[in-house]
Amino acid sequence: CILVMGILISQVGLAALVGLGFILFLIPLQNYMADQIGVIRRHMVKLTDERVKLVNEFLQAIRVVKYYAWEVPIEERVQSVRSKEVSMLMSYLSAAGRLRELLFSAQPIAAILIFTTALYGFNRFVLDIKLRVI
Repeated sequence: CILVMGILISQVGLAALVGLGFILFLIPLQNYMADQIGVIRRHMVKLTDERVKLVNEFLQAIRVVKYYAWEVPIEERVQSVRSKEVSMLMSYLSAAGRLRELLFSAQPIAAILIFTTALYGFNRFVLDIKLRVI
């Protein structure tokens, strides 16, 4: 990383620091998003465990359930837990997708920032100073 930044600074000048700043800015954001994904995942696992437990209880007591015709109430309980689980799964997949898109888009955005800054920002000022000295 340090070698690449050194080469980049030697090629485009101080504008490379803008890209470095952008990447450094993303580190806490990535950590925050990963923490949120972990929280969602833990909640989803609890819901999955609850659903599996309900289904196991149902299967163990299938004769009693059939005898008293409790299929519908048990199915509603399992469906309720399953719908919460699916909702958490969608939240998890959405958050993971946002993090993935952030990671994939960080490099091109940093490159655009570096070259835009090099074209319109720092290097024009540095070039003017160098030309005045010569």
